[in-house]
Amino acid sequence: LLVIAMEFFRPAFDRRLDDSFRDAFLRLTASSQPEERLVIVDINDEAIRTVGPWPWSRGQIADLLEILLADYGARAIALDMVFPEASARDPDGELRLAQLLKHGPITIAQVLDYTDRPEQLAQGVLLSTPLSAEGKPENPVHAFGFIANHPGLAESRCAGNIGYQPDKDGVLRHIPLWTQFRQDVYPHLALSLLICADPRTPAPAYLPN
Repeated sequence: LLVIAMEFFRPAFDRRLDDSFRDAFLRLTASSQPEERLVIVDINDEAIRTVGPWPWSRGQIADLLEILLADYGARAIALDMVFPEASARDPDGELRLAQLLKHGPITIAQVLDYTDRPEQLAQGVLLSTPLSAEGKPENPVHAFGFIANHPGLAESRCAGNIGYQPDKDGVLRHIPLWTQFRQDVYPHLALSLLICADPRTPAPAYLPN
């Protein structure tokens, strides 16, 4: 009865205990085998020293995407960046970036906000394709606002959510695969990347849960 009651009411110390055991289990069972299917291209201190200070111009971002696609043969790219405003300093680079996002297997990021604020966030153009009743995933996480990309990137082929909800201890253990905002449902960036990698899938597109 005690175990059933603890599972039903889920007191704070019980959740912390569960999370601690889960964290320890993941650390013990994690594989050290290198992942050969995915590559993280990190803009680190060395890249900034070589290329120049951040933020880079839109043309430099477009150059990076073209190199990954043409020289390294990337099957698909998830661009973990949001561009809420157009760049007045680099209109040519802005146009190149928009064309790459429109025609290439590139998933751009947008942020769905899970905090119910007095003034809800609403910046940029949120990319979505309405789903049929049969195609909508069950029990998506609900969002209250968003920060998305500026209207010049509204024809981007694929987009994915990078918003998240950390646990009460500040650790990020769960990422919402699907998020609902108003009447539409949005996939996470990683899921959108998988969809965008398949050239037979119309984009933007969504898979049932």
